[in-house]
Amino acid sequence: MLQIVLQLSLQAYIGVSGRSLAIIFSMKLSTKTRQRQTLKKTASLLSRTLLSAALLLSSVFSNCHFNSVQAAGREQITTTSHIDGGPAKAYFIPPTQPNVTGPSTLIVYYHGMTSNIDEPFVVPPGAPTGPIMTSIYPMYGFLSVGQANTWCSPAALQDVGDAITKVQDKYKFDRIIYIGASMGGCSLLSFIEQAPPAIKSKSECILVLVSCGDLANLYKLTSEKLVKESLVKAMGGTPAEQKKEYKSRSFIANIKEFPKTVKVVIISHMEDTTMPPKLQNQLYRALVSNGNPTKFIERKGTHGTWPTATQFQFYVDHIIHKRLM
Repeated sequence: MLQIVLQLSLQAYIGVSGRSLAIIFSMKLSTKTRQRQTLKKTASLLSRTLLSAALLLSSVFSNCHFNSVQAAGREQITTTSHIDGGPAKAYFIPPTQPNVTGPSTLIVYYHGMTSNIDEPFVVPPGAPTGPIMTSIYPMYGFLSVGQANTWCSPAALQDVGDAITKVQDKYKFDRIIYIGASMGGCSLLSFIEQAPPAIKSKSECILVLVSCGDLANLYKLTSEKLVKESLVKAMGGTPAEQKKEYKSRSFIANIKEFPKTVKVVIISHMEDTTMPPKLQNQLYRALVSNGNPTKFIERKGTHGTWPTATQFQFYVDHIIHKRLM
């Protein structure tokens, strides 16, 4: 007699780029049988059926077009920029289940050097960070902020504070967690140091992806010409020419202003030559010395290697819960 207990999960996610589709399926079989060959044939048939279904869904959705704003459920937040007096734009996904038990939470995301506020809505392709995070955590809000090539500019960080304040005034979030990629990690670390008290007191944790805390050291160690050029333009010169400017904008030089209660997870990629691992090690040591609960996670990959949605969920869980040590 053959007894098969089958658990089947099929999920489809339509990427906000409008043409990408990620299909994830999982299958678990538990049996009580002596007929092993029958079980193997059954499992093989089920696998082929699921694969055919996945291919069919991919074919159907590949011809569909979706507006990225509608697909992500996001809205535009606009404030007056401290950089040039023009509009400072941010994207925000409101909580879809704001009344779920537990602290209401805002995720603030800051993109990389040459990117923009669209980044978490298109990367990684097919399962972008913003929509995936808010589908996993429907009680959370998600705010994408920042401007390219700003490198911890005080004016740019004021724009971040204004965007947070605007959504905070409406939703009254209990806590704020941050995700910063590359330059965005540098910027958010510095932002927390100098944030208004009402925001700093709610800042609980930050995920720093392939970033650093010393901009002069970044200029010295990076092999990427564009990074050096961007830093020189933002600072008005090289570290030798603008020593005070590099120091004032660097997180580690001002770490005493960083609350010791803020938890930090640092992601480092072993083959990264743009933001070399030495920079993340330096950041880790500085945070530990400052007394912050800090976790260092080293991964294979280059600067452009992007964590999957599942990995992002794991990292966010890591900083939200007290599982750092």
